[in-house]
Amino acid sequence: VNNHMTAYHQGRPSWMDEGFFPVPSLTEGLDISAEDVLLVDVGGGVGHDLTEFRRKWPNVPGRLVLEDLPEVIDQAKAQNQATASLIEPVVHDFFAEQPVKGT
Repeated sequence: VNNHMTAYHQGRPSWMDEGFFPVPSLTEGLDISAEDVLLVDVGGGVGHDLTEFRRKWPNVPGRLVLEDLPEVIDQAKAQNQATASLIEPVVHDFFAEQPVKGT
């Protein structure tokens, strides 16, 4: 499944591309710190979207949290060694209560 998503994204516009989704207007003047959670990708696979988000929008503050099942998070950790500090992998079953809470 994760390899499929990698291939599927190739050559297609992304939701976070300039002009597709208003990332700049939604994050401009955002009053959060680097310790606050900005985005949680539930069932996010190996972190394709979060990795791309951080690459395209490196100055947007906040933590990026990737949630998926244990085997997927293990694969994400193995594949994303270089970006490990950019994304927080969290084992989570989305049928269970969300572990990340808003403030």
